[in-house]
Amino acid sequence: MDNGSTSTPSPSPSLDPLAPTMDPLSIPTLDPLATPEPTLDPLAAEVDTCGGLASPYMTLFESETVCCESTLASISLPFCEAMSLGEEYDGTGKYYPDYFNNKCVEDCEGDISINGGVCGGIIEESSMLLFDDATLCCEAKLSYLELPFCEMNSLAESNGTEMYFPDLKGHCLKDTDICDVTENCGRATANDKLYEDIPTCCSTAHSWVITEICETRSMNATYTDGWYVASLDEICVQDCDPAGGPQCREVLDKSTPLFFSAAECCAEKLSYIDATECTMVSEGGSPSSYPGTDKWYVEDNKCVQDCDSDLVPTPSPSVDPLATLDPLATLPPTLDPLEPTDFCGGIVDATYVQLFDDPAGCCESKLGFIDTDLCTGLSTDTHTDKFYVDYSMEVCTQDCDGTVLPCGGYPSDVSVQMFEVLEDCCASKLNWVKTCPEDSIGVEPIGTGKFYIDWTRMKCVTDCPEIYGTPCGGIVPSWLDETQMYDESALCCETHLSVVEPDECVFDGDETLDPLSTPSPSPSLSTPSPSPSLSTPSPSPTLDPLP
Repeated sequence: MDNGSTSTPSPSPSLDPLAPTMDPLSIPTLDPLATPEPTLDPLAAEVDTCGGLASPYMTLFESETVCCESTLASISLPFCEAMSLGEEYDGTGKYYPDYFNNKCVEDCEGDISINGGVCGGIIEESSMLLFDDATLCCEAKLSYLELPFCEMNSLAESNGTEMYFPDLKGHCLKDTDICDVTENCGRATANDKLYEDIPTCCSTAHSWVITEICETRSMNATYTDGWYVASLDEICVQDCDPAGGPQCREVLDKSTPLFFSAAECCAEKLSYIDATECTMVSEGGSPSSYPGTDKWYVEDNKCVQDCDSDLVPTPSPSVDPLATLDPLATLPPTLDPLEPTDFCGGIVDATYVQLFDDPAGCCESKLGFIDTDLCTGLSTDTHTDKFYVDYSMEVCTQDCDGTVLPCGGYPSDVSVQMFEVLEDCCASKLNWVKTCPEDSIGVEPIGTGKFYIDWTRMKCVTDCPEIYGTPCGGIVPSWLDETQMYDESALCCETHLSVVEPDECVFDGDETLDPLSTPSPSPSLSTPSPSPSLSTPSPSPTLDPLP
């Protein structure tokens, strides 16, 4: 039995059995290290695409395309085909999105594009979707951008879309680098909305701006020549070059309504002002010569007249026509027809200001917190001769012109209460000042002639100046109540000094008075007496200073 150490191939049934047996030693063996014979493929000399002999487990394909599609689907097919054939690959020239730069770029390398776009690099992965042109790429992948902006931005060279976009100043700019003098230009960004024309851009993107202003500024024109109201000046001004005159002022608030003419502006915005005067002043004219109504209206704490304080015509005095017959006669001087008065507060333009026929009516209606006579006096530069209190001096002062007491001019507080009579003012406002009437007119008080207790002397004394002699003990102190003053000395003594003998109670001087040296309240004593109009009480003629 064969030990199996030698395996002899069985002859094929088709072999001739009479043929000589082949010597196995004569069969050439394959040397694995031997160099293979050169191939006869005519392309092998140019491109080496050989990858070596395929292993039994490898799948073979008819072409590189089928191989790439079947086994290398993650790689871009054109890139795979070119690499499989060993060819130089420049890309497809198709487009894919460049999100960072807001455009679509070409599938190519370097600075030279295939279709006029911008090379973004070779796409090797099949996961990147490629588009035949930039428009399809922009629509599909960059739809949040304005399509014209994306298309122009995807070109290698672009001067902009030549459409219009809004800026932050209330204008619309043309998206271009090539700009003429009739337009304002700039380059739009990815965030800008684009419009076909200036009116559409202004009305849509700048709806808060007056259309005329937006369109004019967008066309590189500085001014609209429209009219608008200057509220602080209460006139209408024109949106024009300031060099054109005082009526020209550039409108700064672009939401300000504009009007075709000054007259239209005045009628719409300043209807409370005389239309003719408003239009004339707005167009650069001088204020009208309208003299006003001469009626009265309130201003601060007085009433003034409706007339121009600078240009008030003053009527000239009448002239005797016969006097002109004498060639030597001297004519009276001509008065300045523009001499101002003291009562004009300016011409009233506003219709809401109430006018009155006289200052008294104005004062009563508008300044009720001021005494009507005082308000009228303040308005006409006259005085009322009424009295008012001055607490700082503890006197009542008279509203009159002059420096002699009690005149003190107008009160500093115009709301102070006014009195017709001095004594009423003293009694109402300074009732604790017993010498108010005398102090107010600047005379020495003469007292009441009543008795009061002088605790310093421990005597009952008379309310009169000591210069008059006993029993005068001086003017009664202001703090002393009226109930402690007595018509008779006996009543004073009985009330306060009942323990003292009656003949010791009344003040008779510290020593015997010399009748020749003691002043006497004789009629010849030069004592200032109040004006009869002040109703100041005079000393009683029955008062005897030396009982």
